[in-house]
Amino acid sequence: MPSAALRALSPLPAPGDRSAGGPSVGRRAGGVVSRALQDSWVARLKARDPEALREVVEAFTERLTAVVSGMLRDRDAVDDVVQETFAKAWFRIQAFQGDSSLYTWLYRVAAQAEPTAAPSPRGERGPAGCRPGGCPRAQVRRL
Repeated sequence: MPSAALRALSPLPAPGDRSAGGPSVGRRAGGVVSRALQDSWVARLKARDPEALREVVEAFTERLTAVVSGMLRDRDAVDDVVQETFAKAWFRIQAFQGDSSLYTWLYRVAAQAEPTAAPSPRGERGPAGCRPGGCPRAQVRRL
């Protein structure tokens, strides 16, 4: 888990932090964000607008957490991966080419994360029959 000092310097709110409000403009029923709004966020992120980052975090934290929770069993590891995904987006947004939606790009970043998750206390198997704590590299599916 990132240190308190790192979190204090980060423009990112902690995962699940609802104190940073985000706009509901451009959202459709079911919480899906329009492509136009995502494109405007990308432009603002590329201009280094921290408010745009807060809006993106607010809009996508819940969806990314659900996706990552399906890959990992450790809640702390899930939170770390989601936070790292937004941090990578902030620092690598210039590499985003716009061929996909912002959410799709974030999803791919999250899916490719390699957390150092602790094994499940119940000895559950992970995806594709992998043992707790990770899969051999050959079994990890990359997008």
